[in-house]
Amino acid sequence: MPALPGKKLVLCCVAALLTLSLFYDLRLTLNRGLVITDDIFASDLMNDRYPVRVELARGLKQGRLPLWTPLIYGGFPLQANPESGITYPLNIFFFGLFSPSWALNLSIILKFFLAGLFMFLYLRQIGIDPRAAFIGAIAFSWSGFFISHLKHLNMHDAAIWVPLLLFLLEKYRRRRSPLWLFLTAGVLGLQILAGHPQISYYTVFLVIGYYLWIEWPYLKTIRHAPRSLAYLFILLALALGLGMVQLLPGYELTNWSERVGGIGYGFAVQHKYWLRNLLTFIYPFVNGDPGRATYHGSGVFWEDYGYLGLLPLFFAGYALVKAFRKNRHVKFFTVLAAASLVLMLGDQALLFKILFYVVPGMKFFRFSQRFILFVDLSLAALASIGLDRAFKNRPAWAFLLVIGLTIPDLYIMQKRQNPVVSRDRWEALPATAQVILRDPTRFRVYTLGGSESHMSAYVMAQGWEGDLTPYVRQRSSLQPSANMLDKIASNTGYINLVPRHLIRLWGNEKVSGLITKTAGIAANNLVFIPREPFLKIMNAYNVKYLVSIWRIDHPELEPLGLFNGFQLYRNRSVQPRAFFVPQAVAASDEKAESLFVAGAVDLRRQVLLADTIFTGTATDTTGTAAISIIELSGERLVVDAETPADGWIFLSDTYYPGWRAELDGRPVQIHRANICGRAIAVGAGKHKIEFIFRSKTYLIGSRISLLALVLIGIGLIACLVRQKNSPTAVR
Repeated sequence: MPALPGKKLVLCCVAALLTLSLFYDLRLTLNRGLVITDDIFASDLMNDRYPVRVELARGLKQGRLPLWTPLIYGGFPLQANPESGITYPLNIFFFGLFSPSWALNLSIILKFFLAGLFMFLYLRQIGIDPRAAFIGAIAFSWSGFFISHLKHLNMHDAAIWVPLLLFLLEKYRRRRSPLWLFLTAGVLGLQILAGHPQISYYTVFLVIGYYLWIEWPYLKTIRHAPRSLAYLFILLALALGLGMVQLLPGYELTNWSERVGGIGYGFAVQHKYWLRNLLTFIYPFVNGDPGRATYHGSGVFWEDYGYLGLLPLFFAGYALVKAFRKNRHVKFFTVLAAASLVLMLGDQALLFKILFYVVPGMKFFRFSQRFILFVDLSLAALASIGLDRAFKNRPAWAFLLVIGLTIPDLYIMQKRQNPVVSRDRWEALPATAQVILRDPTRFRVYTLGGSESHMSAYVMAQGWEGDLTPYVRQRSSLQPSANMLDKIASNTGYINLVPRHLIRLWGNEKVSGLITKTAGIAANNLVFIPREPFLKIMNAYNVKYLVSIWRIDHPELEPLGLFNGFQLYRNRSVQPRAFFVPQAVAASDEKAESLFVAGAVDLRRQVLLADTIFTGTATDTTGTAAISIIELSGERLVVDAETPADGWIFLSDTYYPGWRAELDGRPVQIHRANICGRAIAVGAGKHKIEFIFRSKTYLIGSRISLLALVLIGIGLIACLVRQKNSPTAVR
């Protein structure tokens, strides 16, 4: 078989990478299916990452970035949450131009292709034969890390850029032009915008390490060392500057969340990577298959999964044995793989514990197994180097044989990790939502037993490799934050970074909130504690509908029927989203919580202010207040109010910095009230109240990002002009 000319062979390899991405699952390529990868108690994809991107699509179609959404947690700073990916250019492109399902599927296909393409380009840059580079590219893009973390869209988005960064740094090593460092800064900044701080944090250290490695000959000389270090500093400063539109709001949200100051060491190493899990690099299901509900391993399967094919693993070992002494890249990737493997072990390795307490930033992240990205990257690079060395001057059929065995291996093992359900079935409006959306008023819903019903769906479906009907039926739970898919507002959500005062009241999947202390389960019935603070909280926070897997017997809760196993109730005593309260009482969160549980506060008559020493007396009101919301958008809310006396207007929307209020055109203070809501003081009479969300961190961050982008552009233009005018440009 005659060999193809070099350029044609490269183009064939790139075309093959694209073809494999398109054929990963034709239901995605044709937009007939949606990935619904499960986490057993929820789906990070369908209960978080995808719904927030659907909200992004809605905002973009209105001509705005959705900095705030009213659909979860009674209002939430959506853009400040890095995982939302609101300012990531590829998300803006796809979800701005296409329907959400098309955007999701096209972005998944593109990510598989780009991960492979960037790895291929890097391997070609270090001199690997195109056919051997192709093996490394598919091993990386179809590796266990990429396949198992497909549900973590932001992690996928961030990880694909790693080999491109190495490619650009390698270009700099060969060309010695700052042009490539400016491009590196741009790509690293783009990765930060992708919205997975942990991967970007680790990548920064990889970039520093790779740069110092390739610059070592210059760093050893007094003449060149200052310039080399200055270039590195500029690279990192520009990259961080470009990411500031995400980093600053994310930093603000972190400071309001439970992760302020970092997480505890015990929480960081809660889920360990055990050494015996290394066997999964040879056979992924040595500890069972979660897709068939047979997994019995001690860790988290999708965090521990790094399989990238038997033949790539074999040739990686071959490179280590045959080329370690002579090949500098084999040495680098061997060290990187070994260091990453040690760090993956978390609490079982002293190195991780030292870094956790010593290196700034390490204490903000959990799941040390995510270093597996760099293990897979290293093994894929070593596989290509090993194959290139073993098959040098071999006929084309030898490479084709390896390719022909590797692709089916990866396809069989990897495709089963991500279940795909019919798009039409998944996008059909759930039965509960059909009933709820007939109500034209403004309200919120509350789901009881969402996680429990999801676990039941996993058990009934026996994993996710069979009939997915239980997951489709479970959509009727309106499980947070999946309620965003149906444009139904909820007081809860499913997001990692959440303000502490929200968690204190509503809790999350990791922490019980006050609301869980106000009711219990007995004989499959929801039972309220005395004085019924549960219902009082629901009333004050505009919860009109409850979806529950448990029965509820209460005169104020009207049963509307059983839908796919979920009870639906209408709350007859619900308060409107904004209402007048005559009295304010100062109360710390601890005091407010005790008053709630004891039923010692009438939320129709009193508002508990957390941020003031004000105490008032009850106003003897003889009239009633008339309050109506006349305008509502993501970042703006306008209220008309007529109050019979001096008092307070309580708004059951989340308190968060960035919100400003004007009362009759004059600024007025917003108080955090009833633990996580808002309240403003008003006098008797008619008023117009306007709430506007203007995030200072977003405004400052966007200006810094724009400045960094301009500086990168200027740097690129200056380098190109210099190269054009230099007849002796370095080659």
